[in-house]
Amino acid sequence: MKIIKKGQLPEERVYIGICKNCDTIMEAFRSDLKGNYDFRDNVTILSAKCMLCGSVTYFRPKPPT
Repeated sequence: MKIIKKGQLPEERVYIGICKNCDTIMEAFRSDLKGNYDFRDNVTILSAKCMLCGSVTYFRPKPPT
């Protein structure tokens, strides 16, 4: 077997979040975020408190550059 395109392990992936309350932009690793499973949409929603104002901020994978 061989790897055609190397992926990235979930714990190494970088996520980005924008606080809806104060517009702070943050980056985090998966281990820094809390995950809640949404059974309705079959997805895991990642969140953390904003480092500036403390509001719950939702994160998504950072697009590749």
